[in-house]
Amino acid sequence: MFRSERSRFVTLNMQYESVGSGIGKNRIKGKEDSYVHYAGTDSLLTEEDYKTYPDLHMLPSVAGAVVIVYHLPGVSDLFLTQEIAVGIFNGTIKNWNSSLIQDYNRNFSLPNEKIRVIVRKDKSGTTEIFTSGLASFSSQWNSTYGVFARSSHWSEDVVYLKGQGNRGVSGLILSLPYTISYLSISDAKEANLKYAELRNKDGEWVDARYQNVQSAMTNFSKDMDERLTISLSNAGGKSSYPIAGYTYLIVRMKGLKDCDPAVELWRYIEWFTTNNAAHRECINKHMTPLNREVAALVKKIVLDKMFCGEGNAVSELVADQKNSEYLSLQVWRIPAIVSGVVVGFLILLLMSYIIVQQYQLSRALSRNDWFISNEKITLTGNTLEASSLGSTYSAPHSTGVNNVKTLKLAFLDTQMICLRSSTLKDVKELKKSACRQLMWLKLNVQNNNIQKFFGVCHLGERVWFVSEYCSKGSLSDVLLDEKYNLNDNFKYSMSIDIANGMAYLHSLDIIHLHLSSHCCYIDAKWSVKISDWEWITFHGKQVSHNQVSPLQEELSEEVLEKRKFWLSPERLLHKSTTPTKQNDIYSFAIILIEIFTRDEPYQELDQTPQKILELIIHENLRPKINPNWNKKLVSILCSSWDANPEARPPFRRIKKELTGAAPSRKSVLDCMMEAVDNYLKELEQRVEERTEELAKVMEQQRSLLHEILPPDVADKLSCGQSVPPEYYDSVTIYFSDIVGFTEISSSSTPMQVITLLNELYSRFDKIIGSFDAYKVETIGDAYMVISGLPKRNCDTHVVEIARLSVELLESAMTMQLPHRKEEHLALRVGIHTGPVMAGIVGLKMPRYCLFGDTVNVASRMESTSEPGKIQMSPTSAESLKAFKLDNLMIIPRGTLEIKGKGQMETFWLTKRKA
Repeated sequence: MFRSERSRFVTLNMQYESVGSGIGKNRIKGKEDSYVHYAGTDSLLTEEDYKTYPDLHMLPSVAGAVVIVYHLPGVSDLFLTQEIAVGIFNGTIKNWNSSLIQDYNRNFSLPNEKIRVIVRKDKSGTTEIFTSGLASFSSQWNSTYGVFARSSHWSEDVVYLKGQGNRGVSGLILSLPYTISYLSISDAKEANLKYAELRNKDGEWVDARYQNVQSAMTNFSKDMDERLTISLSNAGGKSSYPIAGYTYLIVRMKGLKDCDPAVELWRYIEWFTTNNAAHRECINKHMTPLNREVAALVKKIVLDKMFCGEGNAVSELVADQKNSEYLSLQVWRIPAIVSGVVVGFLILLLMSYIIVQQYQLSRALSRNDWFISNEKITLTGNTLEASSLGSTYSAPHSTGVNNVKTLKLAFLDTQMICLRSSTLKDVKELKKSACRQLMWLKLNVQNNNIQKFFGVCHLGERVWFVSEYCSKGSLSDVLLDEKYNLNDNFKYSMSIDIANGMAYLHSLDIIHLHLSSHCCYIDAKWSVKISDWEWITFHGKQVSHNQVSPLQEELSEEVLEKRKFWLSPERLLHKSTTPTKQNDIYSFAIILIEIFTRDEPYQELDQTPQKILELIIHENLRPKINPNWNKKLVSILCSSWDANPEARPPFRRIKKELTGAAPSRKSVLDCMMEAVDNYLKELEQRVEERTEELAKVMEQQRSLLHEILPPDVADKLSCGQSVPPEYYDSVTIYFSDIVGFTEISSSSTPMQVITLLNELYSRFDKIIGSFDAYKVETIGDAYMVISGLPKRNCDTHVVEIARLSVELLESAMTMQLPHRKEEHLALRVGIHTGPVMAGIVGLKMPRYCLFGDTVNVASRMESTSEPGKIQMSPTSAESLKAFKLDNLMIIPRGTLEIKGKGQMETFWLTKRKA
């Protein structure tokens, strides 16, 4: 921001290197070759530093709060006193349901679980600020532990796990329940972690908002001495947050010989201490800007006393520079003329862009991109049962329909699709506006909970609408099928899916009008997708000379009347009413009843469908609500089917309230696994009768886990064992990508690219089977393999990866591109050895993930390697040398600049020639 603000007058070459406080202090002291004008640090200069380098001075730049984060299922707000905080981290308070904690958190029943304390593994300024706070809370802590930054000072009897860096800590907290730790407020916000409110020195409950940290600044500012260094821990004042600290800059007061950087440094310090925009940006990043009192001290003690060159006062040079810049701004005519020309050019450019877009759309329409040729469609011969009642549709100005929709299954190229027949007999009947609408629907309506529309095709004597295939069938059929054991988590997940899809449609001003469980389908991943949303859009556009609607088959009168149960009372009463979003909200409420009762609406009434409809219209009849249901769910139902349409909440609010009402935030996949487990328990009671079905369900569960997790981990989960995060002190990681893959992709069709990658990775997977290694993932042309986990193999992992790297490289070099036989592939490979933390992360799509700097270094080894070569880090090279392999050679490459690591000597790995 500062560089942008100064760009009107000067081009600044400001570079900030994140090298750590220690290196930064050494550079400004002149102990390293790299010269810097200022340094940033979380740690203070020592008394010896001040004596040796009297020209150096520290000043606070920003402040940050350190919060106590936790993962406590079912607890949204946690309150901790200073005594409790000290007790947890010194081990005197061991359980969550300790009366000391429960007394201040009476809104929740705390679990009888051990408190799992997680701390930073590395040396950390955050640890120093946090322990400074604990030391200020308790004299016993101060005398026993004191203030420290290194993890070795923690009591091993108290600490459950140690995380590498902020991300390591946050990853452990997210993965493990009943854990507690400390993070900066910005890191806690980034990871979306809950953190406790603390009671401050004055006995008030406070959170870590920036105003409360500034209150601590104010209370300590009067105690600041000439060095401008002070702790912010346990300040007085009703609103002061008790655990916080400054981040400092170190500057030279007289040692800058060049006055130009001295002036810009002076202005930079003035900017971040006083500028409102800088303060807002600081707050947006969850840091705390300096208040007026501290900013005034910085100016008085540092800025007013800075000199450069031959004794020039920097403040006077800044005043001269500001005056010159002000005068230059008065010469405004030429910039105004230039700006006018530039604006005119931009307007012309924008108009040209719009014209090009319109031209491209016209060409797409002329090419009939919305139309799918018969050659791409392969019928399966199967007809999809829409649902027990049928997925029905009526025109916008009617209340019902006489028939059920006809659905067929087919393949679009290799993708399974669903064909829905319409009354349209020829695409030539479509108006031009209809073609535009088809293009818009195909290109712009994209959502995980909306059945995707691919276009239309002409088969036989009808025009068919082509859409996404959902293998599980309609929601209505799933709810009525007793073989599915759907618990509350599953039901809430389905409800949220529908609310999300409808919120998306309404955001596009698309009204469904005939929403019901019969037009909601479930795909292979158990996500609910809304269908039949296109028809009302077409009716609104009058897209052909004859109205377009789905082709129907005859239904009984009773089924037709029951189908009207999902229509809102105002639609039933006033047939010609313009469709509204409130109509869909009422229909959604009826679907909620179906989901949570697993039955059709109004089944409890011994009345004819016609009589029930009369009671809905005239007596405000609604489905029966179970008194044991969640109160939030009941509130959603009552507001969604309110007789006054304007009182019905929008879907975005319904989705938020449903998420809050759900007993847990489990994904559909988790719900499915839980449902399968419950179903297995029922099957075990009837094992003699249902042995075959039990075996099938167990195989489905095992297959699903093996598809998304490593075999060893999947087997443990299948056996009901927990899989906690695990630390591996030494593994070897392999990274590779295809040289020139971008050029290959741009000059090949998508199918050719997929064929190439499939053939290459099939080779790789076959080769890996001969080694003690595990493929982590493939992303595009990137390929990642690791040895040494989940099964430890001593130090042989580096040998496994080294030999594997050579074989994969040779295999790729012998592979010809299927569609370009004259070309061969080349890989760029990098390997690195070091520690990692591994564990299962995520709810919706759980993954076995690796954390740690080792992954980053391995990736850097690959990105800085050369085509057809294998680059090794020093740790990998040293580990491999110990095995003295005759068939492999390690050749020094030299020293490289590695991003985030600085200068590093690397090595080439090659196969020794015979």
